[in-house]
Amino acid sequence: MDILQLEHLIAVCEEGTFTRAAERVFRTQSAVSQSIRKLEDEIGAPLFARDMRDVTLTELGKLTLEYARKIARLRDEAMRQLSALKNLSAGTVSIAAHEVAAVYLLPASVRHYVTTSPDISSSYLPEPG
Repeated sequence: MDILQLEHLIAVCEEGTFTRAAERVFRTQSAVSQSIRKLEDEIGAPLFARDMRDVTLTELGKLTLEYARKIARLRDEAMRQLSALKNLSAGTVSIAAHEVAAVYLLPASVRHYVTTSPDISSSYLPEPG
């Protein structure tokens, strides 16, 4: 099972047809159908009731769709968090300094940094002695 197959499942369910789902994910209808078929083979049961003209999920399909949406949300959240950390717009900064620097040089700079970077948490640790 891979994320692409799960995205295809979500698209088919949200679009209502394999054809519109294929357009949405920039694939051919046969590629989306094949992706769903491979997912069903891996799971070992059909995800759609194929005796009807409409796209109708089986009970197993409904459960798989629920997990597919959770996985897609987690992937999106992970990408946002990783991007924020990579762009230095989120995360934690730890500053260690000798006592003189910590008392006289750093307070204004740290205060400025904290106010201009609200999504960055910081800890400020003067070094002993």
